Amino acid sequence: MSEDGLQHKRDSQDIKPGTYWASFGMFALVALVILIVGFELGLDPVIAGSDRARRCIEPVALLALTAAAAWLWTTRAPAYNLSFDRAAPAAWPIVCVISIVAFAATAITALYILDEYPMSGDEYAYLFQSWIFELGKLWTQPWPLDKYLDTFFIFNVGGKLLAAYPPGWPAVLAAASTAGIPVSLVNPILAAGTIPVLYVLGLRRYGAPTGLLAVCIFAGSAFFVMNSATFFTHPASTLFGLLFALAASEYLENPRVVPAIGAGVALSAVASTRHYDAVLLAIPAVVALVRRSSLAHWRLVPLVAISGLPARSLRTIGPPGTRC
Repeated sequence: MSEDGLQHKRDSQDIKPGTYWASFGMFALVALVILIVGFELGLDPVIAGSDRARRCIEPVALLALTAAAAWLWTTRAPAYNLSFDRAAPAAWPIVCVISIVAFAATAITALYILDEYPMSGDEYAYLFQSWIFELGKLWTQPWPLDKYLDTFFIFNVGGKLLAAYPPGWPAVLAAASTAGIPVSLVNPILAAGTIPVLYVLGLRRYGAPTGLLAVCIFAGSAFFVMNSATFFTHPASTLFGLLFALAASEYLENPRVVPAIGAGVALSAVASTRHYDAVLLAIPAVVALVRRSSLAHWRLVPLVAISGLPARSLRTIGPPGTRC
């Protein structure tokens, strides 16, 4: 047996299945403790009120926990002896089934539990702007009662009545409605499409078992199911963000034209939907690019920037101080 094969076997024996799964259990337990303590101390973002500092404490703690867990899991020797690995050859059929189940679950939730009803002012704003786009306009004329629309984040800006959000998501809703797709099913469709993209990202970076595990954890999240049944932007920005991560990782691995264009277009889509998300995605990508310090990588950076220009043109539609 070759030296690589012997090392592979030794690595496989280093981590027992019980230890491997226990680490996931410990992560879930610590996350649950953070959520409970945050709720008891009034730090939950839902009940923390308008105090932005208090609202950020719990999410930052969860992000720090996730970052620490991700670092530990990616620096330890892979547990090749897990029975979970045997599912890898059949991963694509499993991923397809999970996508179908995710679509069914989110569509049923949207149609029969939420009753296709916008539950927040944000959702009304998205739908309002999408209706304007369907009429072939960027904004509409104000009327005497428009001051009562402020509650739904719809404002009169210089004689133009429009939503106070980036226009990317309303544009997606308008395009779907024009194509005859019910707007209540747009997010369930995007949710189903996100799952194979997530699997491919995990497959390309860490192998089929990791991709499949990521899909199972993601699709089993109540946050994923509920948000994918609403009119919120989260499913769209998640899909666009994963496409950017996939394209950027491919570009960093092997700088080529297609990944460069893909990264620019995907980041543009994120920026036109939730622009602060684009900043959070761009920072680690830029850091990784600087660490590479390769002429081949830097040569195509202008192409990435040019591919992202649509976000700048879309951004000009929104009012000053557009919410994310």
